[in-house]
Amino acid sequence: MRRRKLERLAESASQALEDGETEKARVAAEILIENHRRRRGENHNETLEWRGFRAKVLIEERRFSEAEAEFVDLLLIRERNEGVDSLPAMRARGNLARTVALGGRIDEALLAARALLEDRRRLLGDDHPETLDSAGHIAHFTHLSGESEAAAGMYADLLEKRRAVLGPDHLVTRQTEQNLIAVSAQQSDESGLEQLRRSAEEYEQTQGPDHAKTLLAYGHLAQQLVRKGDYVEGLRLARHVQASRERMLGPDAVPTQSVRPTVARALAGLGQTAEALEELFGALHALDRSGVGEGIYAVQIR
Repeated sequence: MRRRKLERLAESASQALEDGETEKARVAAEILIENHRRRRGENHNETLEWRGFRAKVLIEERRFSEAEAEFVDLLLIRERNEGVDSLPAMRARGNLARTVALGGRIDEALLAARALLEDRRRLLGDDHPETLDSAGHIAHFTHLSGESEAAAGMYADLLEKRRAVLGPDHLVTRQTEQNLIAVSAQQSDESGLEQLRRSAEEYEQTQGPDHAKTLLAYGHLAQQLVRKGDYVEGLRLARHVQASRERMLGPDAVPTQSVRPTVARALAGLGQTAEALEELFGALHALDRSGVGEGIYAVQIR
């Protein structure tokens, strides 16, 4: 495969993942893996990088056990080839911890992430971007464990550091700000919800109404509205996200299905129990048909 064609395929894979088109991204990654494996070898960096990319696609598809197995193998290869303290090996450790957390083993993931944070502080310094990545993982896993207040404090500290290191307009800084707003909205007053709404509206203005990040932000807002008892507005926004994803990705895509539990919670809050159960079991059956057999983690809002 010619170099320019490979470059176009790599660009297409990255764009597809950003847009939530996971099957397209995974197929492109598999072609690139096979090409690099044949031309450069099983252990070449390009082969390993695209295997890591494919594993990240599997995470987006909620196929956590497959992603975990891939990251374990990549970690062993990286440690053997480049050393346990190499940047690629530490990145593999971070990806593995994130996969374990999303698969439900949060305590295990926190232990791994804290050990990695200490290693990165020792080798790279407190303010290195990859050290901050580990701090972000710990904040995220803490949030998954149900400790929203502690996670909000971690995100606030991380946001200050990323603004200083990366700048206030860097994409990662903006994502950290979005995470802080979303977590804070779970345990604050109406101002937290308004922050979340403004953030979603800003994404809509800058990225477009159907961009994956815009829909993710509105999905978070819908989820928090439902949790706080505003079932009508939460249902309206969740239906909007569901319809937009269905139009762009198809009715059976994991991102489309993952918003249905929020729809179900809103319907249950409005007393529409039969419709709520239909939404919830419809999502579970659709995800089961697609091969995403990861329990309730497969139908959480994303």
